[in-house]
Amino acid sequence: MVKHVGQVVPIEDIEKILDFTTSVVRIDDSRLAEIFAREVLAMLVRKELLSPEWTERILSWPHSGFNVHSLVRAKTKIEAERVGKYMLRPILALDRLTFLEPEGKVDPSSAPSPGER
Repeated sequence: MVKHVGQVVPIEDIEKILDFTTSVVRIDDSRLAEIFAREVLAMLVRKELLSPEWTERILSWPHSGFNVHSLVRAKTKIEAERVGKYMLRPILALDRLTFLEPEGKVDPSSAPSPGER
């Protein structure tokens, strides 16, 4: 599963996601999330990792799993590094997952014993 993918927004979409009516440029997060989702899903279709039918299905969901939050602004290099590290962190720490074989389930809350690492 892809958690974060850096995506360059096509220039023709800039006016669709930016609000130039105020002195401060505001980004329409929902529109940017839609563009981002479509770009990522199109890439997966091109790589034959996802069918076009599933792409349309995912885009029809109220919560497709794509999210954009543009209110965080880094003013210094240290702040930018902190935000970047936060964005790159894994959604789950794999060493904290345990496969419960009899049930065929994964337990995300249990940690392996020290000898199992």
